[in-house]
Amino acid sequence: MSAALCGVSTSFGCVQNGLSGGSGSVVHRFSGLVKGDAIEGTVTVGEGAGQRVMPWKAKQTAKGQVNLGVTDINAAGGSR
Repeated sequence: MSAALCGVSTSFGCVQNGLSGGSGSVVHRFSGLVKGDAIEGTVTVGEGAGQRVMPWKAKQTAKGQVNLGVTDINAAGGSR
């Protein structure tokens, strides 16, 4: 996976391996615009017919603080 920051636009991706104890993997591709201390955009989850596109947002927290607020992707109501 690669990452890019060009002006106020950013994109990056990751692969989630071993879902539900299995050996499968799911690709996540994020893209968005930097707005002050936040990034807003979309995440594309999966590939092919099962691919979903959903909104996402990240906000800067205090230095040294990690906040991993995770939402269940299946409950997020993403579109295909």
